[in-house]
Order: sequence, then C-alpha cells, then structure tokens
Amino acid sequence: MNDFDFADDLKALGEAQHPSDTARERLLARVSATRRAEPRRTRGRRASVTVALAAAAAVLLTVWGLWPPDVGPAPPNHTVVVSPVPSGMPTAIVGNMMLNHGVEATAVSGGGQVTTDGQRTEVDWTEGEIALDVQSAPGRSVSVETEEAVVRVVGTALSVERGPFGTAVEVDHGEVVVTCRALQTPETLTDGEHTVCLRDAGAGLGHVLFLERNSASAEERLQMLERSLAHPTGLEETRLLLRERRIVALVELGRVDEAIAAAKDLDAGSRTKQLQQGANDAMVTGGCAQADPWLATLADLGDATGALVRVKCFADNGEPHKALEVLDRLDPLALSAPHLERYEAWREVLRDAPPQR
Repeated sequence: MNDFDFADDLKALGEAQHPSDTARERLLARVSATRRAEPRRTRGRRASVTVALAAAAAVLLTVWGLWPPDVGPAPPNHTVVVSPVPSGMPTAIVGNMMLNHGVEATAVSGGGQVTTDGQRTEVDWTEGEIALDVQSAPGRSVSVETEEAVVRVVGTALSVERGPFGTAVEVDHGEVVVTCRALQTPETLTDGEHTVCLRDAGAGLGHVLFLERNSASAEERLQMLERSLAHPTGLEETRLLLRERRIVALVELGRVDEAIAAAKDLDAGSRTKQLQQGANDAMVTGGCAQADPWLATLADLGDATGALVRVKCFADNGEPHKALEVLDRLDPLALSAPHLERYEAWREVLRDAPPQR
C-alpha cells in the first residue's frame, strides 16, 4: 500500500456504527504523517491531495455529529474540495463547518470548492446546495459562484442551490448582491427574498411548469416568465410557449391591455389564436362587456370571427349602430363562405335599424 492509499482506513471508518477515537485519530495521523514525510521538492504538489483527504475525513466526522464544536476556521491560503468524496462515503454535511473567520457552512449537499485567503472566502459551486452564515466585518469578502450566477455576500445567512433549472439564491436574513451571468444586472436581495439565475430559457419554461403544477400565484409565474424571456439562450418554440403563458398570467392579474398588446406582438397564427382564446375566456367569465377589448382587437386586425361576434354583442345589447359600424369595416369579398353567410344575415337583421339619435 503506498503512502496515499487511505481506502482501507476510510472504509473501516465508514462502516463502523460507532467509530472509536482511535480509528479517527489513526486516519488523521496517517494524513499528517504522510505530509511530514514528503520530500521537499514534491510537497507543494501533494499538499492539495492531503487537503482533499482531510476534507473527506471532516465530512465523515460531521455526518456522525463528531466534528468538535470549537473547531477553528480554515487557515489562510486554504482550499477544500467539498466533493466528490471516496466512493461509498457520505456527501452531505449535516453539522456546521467553519470555512473562514466569520464564515460558516450550515448545510452542504452537493459539490464544489472553497478557497480562503485571509479575509477572502470564495466558493466555486458545481451542483447541489450550500448554506452559509456570514458575519459582516470590515474587509471581509465572501462570494459564491456558479455557472449561472455570481453572489456577493455582505453579511447574512443564505443558501445557494444549483439544480436542473439553474442557480437559486435565498436569503434568510441580511443582504446579498446576485448577478446572473446571462443578464449582467446586479440584483440586491434582503430578508426572505429569493431569485433564480436560469441556465437558459428552456430551464425557465421547466420552472414555470413546476410553478403551475404547484398552483403558484400569477404574480410569481409572471416574474419567472419575464426572467425566462430575458435570457438570451433558448429555442424560438420555447419562447413562444413562454410568451403565451405570459399573456395568461397578465389576464389573471387583470392587466388586460398588456395581455392584448403582448398577443399582438406574436406572429400572425399565434396572435389570432391567443386573441380568440382571450375573447372566449372573457366571454365565459364576464360576457360581451369583458370580451369586447379582445373582440375589438380581432376586428381591427381583420379577423372575421371576432368581428361577427362583436356585431352580435352590440345587436343583443340594443346598439345596432355600433353593430353596423363593425359590419361596414368588413370586406365581403374577403370573407369565407360561412363568414359571408353570417355577414349577410346580420345585414338583413340590421337593415331596418332606426336612425341613430
């Protein structure tokens, strides 16, 4: 067995239900002895191996609840690889771990690298969640970086989780500044606030679907929809689905004018579909009065179905002159056979309408 083969010791330590102090001390002593025994010319190269193994042992101790409560912070110029750890060993830290002076990891489930240098603590997080408790102090700098986000910590308790949708940041108390790499717009979060830096627009759509399944509010869905649409990466089909869902959320919030404007910005086929859907939903919930903005937009765009439904609404409401105005804007030569039949029928019905006063 070479100087760096700790597999047997780690395996024995991992299988023990109540590992003895002797077993733990033996593993840590071997790490330390190996460090002292290294030739000077290779010491720098092997230091990182020692740190990684020591970190793995620390994970074991914390999982068993045996990490000393008075353990000090990591020394300056120190790098800890949180994961991966040797096969078969726990990967989640369930106790607390001091990363640096005033910087404590209160929960870790995932992988990344922590580098400290004096008052500076940098966390390069790859996957999963890390929760930090940071005590603010002059000169103290703490950051967490993922592929999607850069989080600058002022002094706070927060969690950063990188999952399928991207990087989620949640602040328990305090203040952090989050910059999503795709947007490059710093966002300040305080007590109880959270945000997500998405991997791409497709991840945003996945998050929206998740919110829909969990009956999230229209406001929460709209925020995620707009964040998703702002992401520069994503298929056009994905963006269309996001834009259609944004229209629905706007309607739910009573922002009908914005919803209609958003529908008008779609391509011709999608535009008509969304406007007709909006008119139908409004008709069901509030009748002609509520549907009229949608019907008017359809009529203005030359949609015969919307125009003829609006004619009926005006006629039923005792406003034949308004109904005639809508008919007058239709070109009978451009109508399909079913639409032309309805058009002529309404002309006949409204022919004897009394003069407008």
